[in-house]
Amino acid sequence: MAVMSLSSCVGDLDLKPNDPNTKLEITDKAEGDGFLARLYGNLFRDDVISTSDGGAGTFTRTHFNLNEITADECFISEKWNDPGNQPLNKNTWSSDNEWIYAAFAREFFNAKMAAEFIHQMQNAGGIAILGEDEAKARIAEARAIRGLSYYQMIDLFGRGPWVDENSITGDIPHTYDRKQLFDASSATPSPTSSPQHSRAMAVSAARQATCSWPSCTSTPKCTPALPCGMNAPLPARK
Repeated sequence: MAVMSLSSCVGDLDLKPNDPNTKLEITDKAEGDGFLARLYGNLFRDDVISTSDGGAGTFTRTHFNLNEITADECFISEKWNDPGNQPLNKNTWSSDNEWIYAAFAREFFNAKMAAEFIHQMQNAGGIAILGEDEAKARIAEARAIRGLSYYQMIDLFGRGPWVDENSITGDIPHTYDRKQLFDASSATPSPTSSPQHSRAMAVSAARQATCSWPSCTSTPKCTPALPCGMNAPLPARK
């Protein structure tokens, strides 16, 4: 009888990449600059998210279509048969509409990347590399970008997954309702005197002064892209 000996391999299930060219932490100023630039780039880049058209996954295009086409501010010809366009044009969209999926996916991707950047700045030597003032300034910019993503998610969907700098990649985040998302994304650290932080605070203050999202009836100055009670359904799982 043949006897097979099995031995365990310590570390085989370690999920950190084995590729030496893949880095998990910011180790110098150039990497910090590149990461921050990527956060801004996410507002117009069309990568990462899988759609039928390469440009369909951009932040600006998805939100323009969902806000303008559904409100008859933009007319789409019957001959323009890109997936999802005509249902938006005729207000017959459903949860599997590609534009809804792309908008939701881009919002969450941007929010998650911003949260990871904040984590890197706070816990992975960002202060040691950049200095306390510069690190705080960049954290403030990342918070403003994350806030923009959640502002759009609140507007279109009324709820969504919340991630912050303490969220663990791979875990399923908690779903927050409209008020919870607004409160969480509006929370800010103690202010600093840096110009970048001042700009971020201005974005947050303007958002709070213009819109208050606890309930539909308490937002007289805000006009969501879709009427209260008719927010876009969360996209179908891809």
